[in-house]
Amino acid sequence: MNNINFDMMGTGMDFEVGSTSGVVAVVTPAGEVRQVASGLAFPNGMAVTADGSTLVVAESFASRLGAFDIDAQGGLSNRRVWAEVEGGADGICIDAEGAIWCATQQGCARVREGGEMLQRIPVELPAFSCALGGPDGATLYIVANEWKGVENVGKGPRTGRVYTARVEVPRA
Repeated sequence: MNNINFDMMGTGMDFEVGSTSGVVAVVTPAGEVRQVASGLAFPNGMAVTADGSTLVVAESFASRLGAFDIDAQGGLSNRRVWAEVEGGADGICIDAEGAIWCATQQGCARVREGGEMLQRIPVELPAFSCALGGPDGATLYIVANEWKGVENVGKGPRTGRVYTARVEVPRA
């Protein structure tokens, strides 16, 4: 699980864009929790590769996908940049080819490790998350919402939408 590790909705607004206070923790089957990574720039989406060897974390404040090797006890090591993502990095999912779909301010982007942009699906509102699903796993669901800042959460009309798009490569 991840945590931005500050009170984003609090009245003090005690954070700065670019903050690297985020953490990742592992929860064992016995319910024990231990922190396994820190210094993340607003961790806001995670996915594990199909072989279980790598955790990819969307770091929204850094517009990148970070990666860690996962050991047998759930520990993380070998932190690295998996890909830079133009337009931010939010909720993510992995497809059967190991590419990652990442929600961005412009929609969703499909990227390969190293940063090669494979595909973009634009939507009208900033995207916050995405998931591959449907009967054959080849429908990309994109969750989006107008964002007017923390101070306006819960005020005004609700603008949330779920978009769908057919993709060539299904979920992993």
